[in-house]
Amino acid sequence: MKDSQRFIAIINTAIRYCKWLIVILVALICCSGIRVVNNHEVAVVLRFGRLVGDTREEQVKEPGLLLAFPYVIDEVIKVPVGKVHEVSITTHAASADPTYAEIEDTGYVITGDENIIHIDATLKYQISDPVEYALYNSDPETEINGVVSGVMTSCADALLTDQKAEFGNEVIRQAQAILDGMEMGVSIVSLEFKSIKPPSALQYHFDQVNAASVEKETRIQQANQYRERVIPEANAAADKLVS
Repeated sequence: MKDSQRFIAIINTAIRYCKWLIVILVALICCSGIRVVNNHEVAVVLRFGRLVGDTREEQVKEPGLLLAFPYVIDEVIKVPVGKVHEVSITTHAASADPTYAEIEDTGYVITGDENIIHIDATLKYQISDPVEYALYNSDPETEINGVVSGVMTSCADALLTDQKAEFGNEVIRQAQAILDGMEMGVSIVSLEFKSIKPPSALQYHFDQVNAASVEKETRIQQANQYRERVIPEANAAADKLVS
């Protein structure tokens, strides 16, 4: 009899603890919808997988305390809109210094003047539309890297001479148009080139081409100066003879 009473007491104690455990779990679930959105963030809320709000003003939750339903009902996604993000664009960069035979196994770009170059760059962007950024992109940085790398191959021209700035601006313009069409919700801030250089195996030939280009421009400038000096003198002499 005492054993049965002891067993009943144990069962009652277990039930009492289970009740408290259930109460604690319910309280935690109810509090799981309380979120703090930091100053550099905004948030979007998914209720049973669907976006809450009909307009962008209703869909985007500003910084502060956010009260949502428990996690099983609402999912709160925070988006760092106030931060400048960086993506390393190394698709066309060589991780090591390849030999002439190894160039085809590394990343490179063929320019409009049929030169081979390696490009190592850093792209900076900000989130312009938090809803698009949060919902429609599974891996934003990989997609941005792919878009910018592709644009680099399509608009590369004489990058080793005097068109680096123009090249960068054109890459930003074309890449931004593609990203907008993909509804990425990002805005490119800048594109910084860490290095734009030919493979070391071809460096001598590039130096020779650049030296020849500089000499060409120098000869043209000297010829123009000679023309500007000689023609007026000849015209003056002709006018003197006629007179």
